[in-house]
Amino acid sequence: MAEMMMFGRGQEDARGIDMLEAMVPFAQWASRQEPGVCLRMLAYVSAIGQVLNEQRVVVLAPDVVLPDCWAMEQAATALRDMALAAGFVEAAAVCEKERCAACELIAHVEALYR
Repeated sequence: MAEMMMFGRGQEDARGIDMLEAMVPFAQWASRQEPGVCLRMLAYVSAIGQVLNEQRVVVLAPDVVLPDCWAMEQAATALRDMALAAGFVEAAAVCEKERCAACELIAHVEALYR
């Protein structure tokens, strides 16, 4: 669960929720579920972490490399929905924040190509 560190210990969202503290109970819950649930959660978290760590990119041209914010948006949406369905509202809020960050980056990139 090392990727969980991407959410940042001590970082708080606009509502004052510690982002890492919000995600840990959700991750613990997922680890006790059937393997498909746990693996899906880990895949989503991993995708977000890879984007944030600039390991998952989209190459638009030899000199134009962007973080794969589209994958991050999809993973954060799925993770948010999974957290909400399981009743982890604070974790869902963290995921929504990450989804919004990805959407902002997508909008910025799209504006550059207009």
